[in-house]
Amino acid sequence: MKIYDLVKRILERDPFARNSDKVLLWEVWEYQGAVCEKIDIRTLKRQKYINKEMFLDGRLISTETITRARRKVQEIHKNLRASKYIQAERRSREKTKGLFIFKS
Repeated sequence: MKIYDLVKRILERDPFARNSDKVLLWEVWEYQGAVCEKIDIRTLKRQKYINKEMFLDGRLISTETITRARRKVQEIHKNLRASKYIQAERRSREKTKGLFIFKS
């Protein structure tokens, strides 16, 4: 499945992924089989984590590719866009991006 189609399907199914790139990244990597699960013996709680080998080998779809696909999907499909608040936050960050000057 193409990354665009995968991202679109996730955004259709999960409204939280529309507002959070972290949620979207997790779901894409889960689809790829990179999310593993173990049970903590001390607490008996399930913990999920990213497979280190897949991460280090570069077998995971990159964060940039996933977020680029999200932006394209949300540009075309208005019903899959983030909430108004999140859209305003993203616009605000875009405006201030690159405006900082660091002095040494």
